Amino acid sequence: MTRQSRIKKAIRDLLFGENTENSPLMVAERFLQVFLDHGIETVQIPRLLGAVTHTDLQSPAHLLKVITPAVLDQVATLFNIRSAYLEGVDDRIYEYLATYKRPTSLLDCLREFWNKSQWKNAVNAPLRILATTSRLNCHEGFEHLLVPVLVEPIAILDEEPICRYHVYQDGFNWDYAPTRIELKAIARTIHCAFGGAIPLYEVEPQEMAALLEGRLIPHALLKRPLITDPSFEDYILEPEKSVVAKESDELPAVFEYMQKTGLDTYDFQIEAHVEPTTAASEDETAPEAPLPEKQPKKQASTGKRQIPEARWRDVRSPHIGGSKSRHSTDDRYSKALGLLTSTKLRSSTTS
Repeated sequence: MTRQSRIKKAIRDLLFGENTENSPLMVAERFLQVFLDHGIETVQIPRLLGAVTHTDLQSPAHLLKVITPAVLDQVATLFNIRSAYLEGVDDRIYEYLATYKRPTSLLDCLREFWNKSQWKNAVNAPLRILATTSRLNCHEGFEHLLVPVLVEPIAILDEEPICRYHVYQDGFNWDYAPTRIELKAIARTIHCAFGGAIPLYEVEPQEMAALLEGRLIPHALLKRPLITDPSFEDYILEPEKSVVAKESDELPAVFEYMQKTGLDTYDFQIEAHVEPTTAASEDETAPEAPLPEKQPKKQASTGKRQIPEARWRDVRSPHIGGSKSRHSTDDRYSKALGLLTSTKLRSSTTS
């Protein structure tokens, strides 16, 4: 059992006991967990979801009164996940999303949210690649699976971007030339428009399986430095443009594919960035989170090295131990909320 799984189990047992499957309490559990899995603390939920107040977070009974089907649908839209998952119907978080043989499907998704997002400057590298190895080599003859993920900023909390994720579950195989060339063409199209890095992150086989089945929110897997070695753009650039270019002998096939599919002339129609206003316009229909309340400015630097905004901090919580609580449901709930908050404090103290 992974550390993250142990944390979830500890919180579940503390909140609801051990038998929550197929019960209304599972709705409350998943509701809270999906925010945590996106890097949002329980006490911050009202900033993103006006239908829920801090009073509603006092106990499962209070929470279940306000998380109506309409609220669950709102959360599902906010995070691009399935309402059925929040309701405990099954364990599949994401609808199946594919782009193989339809490369413009992924590009159109990126173009749509990038042009309407007021938070676009908060996130670098909108495309990131998760793979079973970071040392890709098309000449090895081994199967290596890759999952492209689009990162869409939807809000800012405590100067950190909050994102929803578009997880493509095709299962691109680096050993299979058609899928490899298509993924390279998609990445080159995005790199030519946006520049910058395309991070390549290695994941465990069980994490890849969960991603391909739509059962894993990739937030924790993506909270790593944006500059990776190797980086995915190393596989799509000419040697004269990158001293660490890899598999450049396949670039002619990539260029040919781009020409045949029209990717070489794809237009993202990237608009000039407009600073967010304090209130959304009346005709705004984008399903983004409401603007959070203005935060107080942080104190001046104390001389410690600051982490650049482009580098994302790891938010995985430390291991939680201890025996099973025997208190009432409301007491367990209060302890769990304190557990979530203290976990974040301990993490920031030791980092």
